[in-house]
Amino acid sequence: MPRASVFLRNSLAAFIAGESIDEAVAAIREVNAHGCSASFDHLNESVSSVGETEAEVREYLDVLKRIDETGINSNVSIKLTQFGLEIDPDLAYRNARRVVENAAKRGNFVRVDMEGSNVTQATIDVFKRLRAEFGLNDVWHSPAVLPLSHNG
Repeated sequence: MPRASVFLRNSLAAFIAGESIDEAVAAIREVNAHGCSASFDHLNESVSSVGETEAEVREYLDVLKRIDETGINSNVSIKLTQFGLEIDPDLAYRNARRVVENAAKRGNFVRVDMEGSNVTQATIDVFKRLRAEFGLNDVWHSPAVLPLSHNG
């Protein structure tokens, strides 16, 4: 492996739990062992088709299932561009809704990451729709809360 690739991989190791769900679960177990919870984030903001958004939804539904199966203390963190925000905000809403609904049924929750300024208002709009639909407008600390966090 080229030297730059080794350096980059080692530098990112503190922030990226792994390249597979199994690697991430193992890393989250280590975090949990220190009394901390984790947020699982599948890195892929560059979706350009409806099919790619569907693959992202399936990935997150699988991750939520694995969190349940393994008993790790983790939630999921989504980027609405993964779910098609730049293709069609309603598509992103429908996709995010599937993940939020699944997480709520499992007693888990979803974090919605803020992204670039070009999608800030659309992200807020989808977030507000989800909060209203799931009856979370006056709740901040329940298993189905959708807290916003800033991401670069």
